Amino acid sequence: VEASALPVLLEALKEEERSARFFAVYLLKKLGPEAKEALPDLEKLANTENRRFRDSIREAIAAIEGKPAEKKE
Repeated sequence: VEASALPVLLEALKEEERSARFFAVYLLKKLGPEAKEALPDLEKLANTENRRFRDSIREAIAAIEGKPAEKKE
């Protein structure tokens, strides 16, 4: 994944289709610190009721911030 994909991934976070958002989160995690611009949008999504999606978002945030992911129940 290249940083040039960031604008498209940011838009995908706003999609109604959950699979599009999930894939965007996955790719943002792969981008790591290059995806810092996505942090505000990821923080907004981080309180979702879907545990799997919530965990993926937290992992992406941790990767972008350069930290190990926290496990929260």
